[in-house]
Amino acid sequence: MTGLAVVLGAILLVLDLALRIGALITFPQGRRPTAAMAWLLAIFFIPVIGTIVFLLIGSPHLPRSRREKQATMSDTIRAVDPGALDLVTEAPDPPWIRPVVRLNRRLGAMPMLRGNTTTLITGYAAELAALTSAVESARHSVHLQTYILSLDETTTEFFDAVTRAVRRGVTVRVLLDHIGSWRSPNYRATIEKLTSAGIDRHLMLPVQPLRGRYQRPDLSNHRKAMIVDGERAFVGSLNIIDASYNKRANLRRGLQWTDVLVELGGPVVYGIEAAFPTDWYSETGDYTTPLPILRGSFDLLISLYAGPVWEHCRHYLSSQGSLLANTSHGDASLAALDPVLRLVATVHQRDGGYRLDTAGLDGYLIPRRPSAADPDTIRRQGRGIAYTRTAFAYVFEFAGARR
Repeated sequence: MTGLAVVLGAILLVLDLALRIGALITFPQGRRPTAAMAWLLAIFFIPVIGTIVFLLIGSPHLPRSRREKQATMSDTIRAVDPGALDLVTEAPDPPWIRPVVRLNRRLGAMPMLRGNTTTLITGYAAELAALTSAVESARHSVHLQTYILSLDETTTEFFDAVTRAVRRGVTVRVLLDHIGSWRSPNYRATIEKLTSAGIDRHLMLPVQPLRGRYQRPDLSNHRKAMIVDGERAFVGSLNIIDASYNKRANLRRGLQWTDVLVELGGPVVYGIEAAFPTDWYSETGDYTTPLPILRGSFDLLISLYAGPVWEHCRHYLSSQGSLLANTSHGDASLAALDPVLRLVATVHQRDGGYRLDTAGLDGYLIPRRPSAADPDTIRRQGRGIAYTRTAFAYVFEFAGARR
């Protein structure tokens, strides 16, 4: 027993030392000095509790998979309209607006678009009535994204309008923040109402460790927007809940939130509509889940280091649209085997630059081993096959029947 105690003590001492050294190396990176010092003190003085708390809320970033999805959607938005930033360079704008636009474009990919209309709506009752009326008039789609969504006496009419919209064939998609809505009363009833109405809904930033979905519980998505038929957009601070937020203290004291809602029309609606599938893609997790995008609405589909995007997203590409793919995860290998696609160009990378080539295309996409050109094998292995002649990426043209 004495020998075992010595061994266990030695192991604990090594683990404790490794934990402290690891904290010294890891914590200062990417953090403010005060935050790094606070975490170091927690680990040094209360190592067990400090480590547990750090694992729960210590990371300043969302999971890598979510960041990669955001980057993919940002690249897609930039590719659709790479010259949108030029819209602000010739007009006599105030000097402060250009760096703001460039910052927004660089961080979020969204351009500045002119020619819009705005209508300011104030008063809680009027704001909810405007949203309800817009849903009642919807012909094709309603995309709702909000921090708090709660079924109560004030919001019942809105929920009824959404239910009627689904029944008449309108596609309704809803994103609600998990923690924001879960902390509000009637959360279970709200989810049951959405489910029973047949609404396609997903939680934003869900904290569900038993389902393998976890990130810092103090991070939330506060984006609030509703887009109707891709033509009208509503943004502001309004959550879909009673103005008292159904909190006992507010009800007892008669306190109510005051929010602002703005209805937008014009090109800016396209930008707001693009933001919705960005968050939708982050929450749905794979290409097999339909994105809230109109069929045949894109002229370019990018599949670089992303897997078999084409097989699940082909219906988003317009007739004679282009697919840009490489073989990293089997993207181009699967595309080359699809008879509805035709190779029209190759992309070559050298010294940080890229060159598009349309010559000698017959010499590309020839497998070194013909037996390797099997779609099921490519999907199962998740990587491209070897070719006799390679390029960085390939450009295909969609020239077949849509399915």
